Amino acid sequence: MSDKITFKEKFGYGLGDLASNLFWMQFIWYLNYFYTDVFGLAPAVLVTLMGVVRIWDGFNDPAVGIIADRTESRWGKFRPYLLFGAVPFGIIGILMFTTPNLSAGGKLTWAYITHGAFVLIYTVVNIPYSSLMGVVSPDSKVRTSFSQWRFIMAFSGGIIVQATTLPMVAHFGSGDTSVIEAKIETIDNKQVILVNEVGNGASRIEATAKLPGYEEPSTFQKILMKVANVPDSKNEGKIYKSKKTYYINNETYFLESKILHKGEQDQLFLDKDLKNAHKAGSDTEPFAQIKYCLEGFKSTSVDMGTVFKKNKDTISDEMVPVDLTGADISIEVINEQNGFQWATTVFGISATLMFLITFSTTKERVKPPKQEKKTPLKTDIKDLLTNKPWLILFALGIITLFHVCLRNGAIMYYFKYVVGNTGVVPLFMLSGTIANLVSLAAVGFLESKLGKKKGFALLMIMTAILTFVFGMISPENIGMLFAVNIAINLMFGPTAALVFAMYTDAADYSEWKTGRRATGLVMSACTMAQKFGYTLGGMLTMAVLVWIGFEANTVQSQEAQDGISGMVSWMSAIPCVLGFVLMLFYPLTDEKLKGISEDLTKRREESEASEATAEA
Repeated sequence: MSDKITFKEKFGYGLGDLASNLFWMQFIWYLNYFYTDVFGLAPAVLVTLMGVVRIWDGFNDPAVGIIADRTESRWGKFRPYLLFGAVPFGIIGILMFTTPNLSAGGKLTWAYITHGAFVLIYTVVNIPYSSLMGVVSPDSKVRTSFSQWRFIMAFSGGIIVQATTLPMVAHFGSGDTSVIEAKIETIDNKQVILVNEVGNGASRIEATAKLPGYEEPSTFQKILMKVANVPDSKNEGKIYKSKKTYYINNETYFLESKILHKGEQDQLFLDKDLKNAHKAGSDTEPFAQIKYCLEGFKSTSVDMGTVFKKNKDTISDEMVPVDLTGADISIEVINEQNGFQWATTVFGISATLMFLITFSTTKERVKPPKQEKKTPLKTDIKDLLTNKPWLILFALGIITLFHVCLRNGAIMYYFKYVVGNTGVVPLFMLSGTIANLVSLAAVGFLESKLGKKKGFALLMIMTAILTFVFGMISPENIGMLFAVNIAINLMFGPTAALVFAMYTDAADYSEWKTGRRATGLVMSACTMAQKFGYTLGGMLTMAVLVWIGFEANTVQSQEAQDGISGMVSWMSAIPCVLGFVLMLFYPLTDEKLKGISEDLTKRREESEASEATAEA
């Protein structure tokens, strides 16, 4: 058996997770926005859609793992799924971000089919991909190196999606007037934006007003503004931007968003009490939306005084029109439906090619015992549930994501309601992501000096301490908040790579204990733990907001502010402490793993010798 591993193979393996994250990060950051603001689904419908798809997705993981373990081919057990799943992955991903020209019911059906199909193909490719790490080498340290490169690429994928998605959407959708056309005109001595309906769908208008004294930012500043949403402080108060999205002929969206209400006789109302009814022929402003839903608007004008507004003062939330005297005003039509479709096409093609590179550059070196026969499913599950290392790792996978969901889910609330400055949030989060990426360089060092168990335990307790310290910093000290957040992410970053490497060790332990190897089932359960963690963590975040008395878009009580501060500090530290305690009971030390590896190598050599004798 050759254990020679090249950099090319590690890099090629890592590309597979970069490919996955081109879509996984889209799910996290943009899918909800796409469905509500671009595709045209009402939030109430979206909640049901996500619930149904997550239930469907939950059954997929172990099923695919079990099937992959029983796969036999000339390419191995797991690599064939990368070869034959790469193209469907890219195609279905593109279709999911495509808005068809269908009725409201037809679009909803499309969303269910494409979203459901994508989580299935994602699982079909990603479970074998994760399992592949368990068979690239019998050496635990080598597998840790593969895990390191996997997560370097995963975080890189997140940065790529964050930095390029919206700019690509704007680029590909810019100037597309298939839904609406817009231009600036003067009517009755007033500047207005004249909007003409062209076709069905959704498009937005972006209007920009540059006041006298505005100075064009440098190229570097523009990059920071685009990628990290860094405020243009030099031109504060000298440039204003406004966005407005138009939905054409989409009655269902307005009904399910509770903007309109329908009575028993299909009559439309503006109020939920069904008293303010639409009257045929009425041209009054309150009924403009109803007419717009039913008929479209053909042509409408928007007063510039309603487009550009600013806060009346630094304290009040009251908005007043911007004085546009001498302003340079420009508008741009962006069809985000087409923009998202073409941006995702770029990601889809890229992901397909990356999966194929992963297939072609990797090799499965760890084979199941030759005498092993296909075992009953209940035996595999029993082996899994009696695998102590796996049980601990499964619990860790859920608990650590409580930390991620609580803290990341509360950051926007913290900066809005406690710090009072949401402009720094993108840069705050980007700096954390970069710190995560940089920290992965230390994975090999940690394993060689401390081992995976001690290294993970140290990182978890340091993350807990720093997260607790974060809550002691004054909200006015932005620089210190950034510094401690970077330190938290430097500590927490390597834990994911270590955990995934430990899952492959759990597969070795299972084979050593039972004489059977079920890498696919072990790794699928790992992915399932991630999904449970994200789901339960998201629910926990919402439950905490309810518990502290949070109310959206209002000045928060002192109790609520303290609660939000707690979510990004001591509450988020608790899962890390629990993770540290759990790791103390993890039985696979470096010494134990070395013995297991030697035993398995001896067994495999004996099995190969026995097979050769039988064939002779």
